[in-house]
Amino acid sequence: MTRTKKIELLPTLFDSMDVPDGSYEFYYREQPFVLYVDFLHHKKNSQLSRRSSFTLFETEEKIQPERISLEGNVVVFDFKVKNKLQRIAFALNQEEGDASGESLAVFERASANPIMQPCADRPWESLAVFNTAAIMLEDKVHFIYRAIGPSGLSTFGYASSEDGINVNERLTDPVYVATSALPTDQERMMSSCYNYQSGISAAGCEDPRLSQVGDTIFMTYTTYDGVHPPGVALTSISVSDFLGRRWNWSQASLISAPHQCHKNWVVFPEKLNGRYAILHSLSPEVLIDYRDTLSFEQGDHVDSHYSSRDVVDRWDNWMRGVALPPIRTADGWLTFYHAMDTKDPNRYKLGALLLDLDDPNKILCRIPYPLLEPDAPYENEGFKAGVIYACGAVIKQDDLIVYYGAADTTVCAATIELNQLLAQLKSTTTSQRAPTHARGAHV
Repeated sequence: MTRTKKIELLPTLFDSMDVPDGSYEFYYREQPFVLYVDFLHHKKNSQLSRRSSFTLFETEEKIQPERISLEGNVVVFDFKVKNKLQRIAFALNQEEGDASGESLAVFERASANPIMQPCADRPWESLAVFNTAAIMLEDKVHFIYRAIGPSGLSTFGYASSEDGINVNERLTDPVYVATSALPTDQERMMSSCYNYQSGISAAGCEDPRLSQVGDTIFMTYTTYDGVHPPGVALTSISVSDFLGRRWNWSQASLISAPHQCHKNWVVFPEKLNGRYAILHSLSPEVLIDYRDTLSFEQGDHVDSHYSSRDVVDRWDNWMRGVALPPIRTADGWLTFYHAMDTKDPNRYKLGALLLDLDDPNKILCRIPYPLLEPDAPYENEGFKAGVIYACGAVIKQDDLIVYYGAADTTVCAATIELNQLLAQLKSTTTSQRAPTHARGAHV
């Protein structure tokens, strides 16, 4: 006999699915396994008129319901099939004949998360390790990650991974220390300290991003001296020195305007029309600075402006900035960014868009929902709960691996099939059925 189970709705999100013409009820049926929806049509006197059912998803394997969320007129289902996370979306205003669920791109958190944690026996990284850059060289993933100890000085460490998830090597000492970022006692006495804190650091270098252009690796990072507003600095190292563990970084330059608050700048991983390109703002428009050289003389800097508030009816109405250097694909520059929703404050989420290959100031399409949100316990238990902050990614075989800091405390990884993500992005140019809000999944 066919059995029917009603999926337990999450009362914190909604208690019922009432709409002007009736209500929706969601079920899954076993043998075969079908996820379907009932729409109960009502007359004006609220009495039941008729019932209709339509299938959202069907498989020969068992469905394991995980979560249902409602955003606007879109229902998002998370469920597992053979322990593989699936997500579909269903718009409540769809016609019954076009009611199949729309499959969505889903980031899967690595089961090994966190992939890097603080080391108690190393004072410089005993409290927090997070926000790591990543670069693929000689078929190995190399990390430059942010670390903090009791001194409050933020420095960078080095680690590497053969498979992109499990860390095989991690050096015992920092590989980059921005000692010039420390204020003198006189500066502290003569200045009123700028109200800024990232993680638990008091000063130093923060949030590295790596871009290889030819034989040189450029690293942008946030620099903070404990007194003045944070700014963006740039240094570089040759690929041969990097691989040889010879940390001969060039003299760092402050490339943002002095005494202005700037973060989240990245260098494109190739020259565009023969010039270097620095992406320094995504809000309210894409701002890119093109330069013949990345050597900055004294007083030379990139002029940038930034507005955190974006389109009010989107989930990313509070833009924070670009996450990691753009990734070249055949369809455009795949670009990730951090944003928040004013209706869901204090939660950093990860979004994605495509920039035109020839004119990267032009946005081709944008995923209309966050690809990853701080839902896992390790993303909410740390020095800054509710934060996922990505600074690096690599492509390994068919998958894109994004690395992010969780709660300003640990380093984590999440993967997605690159072609699936690109297909989802491109579908947004013609499809308007994707939800305005969906959560990253944990598997």
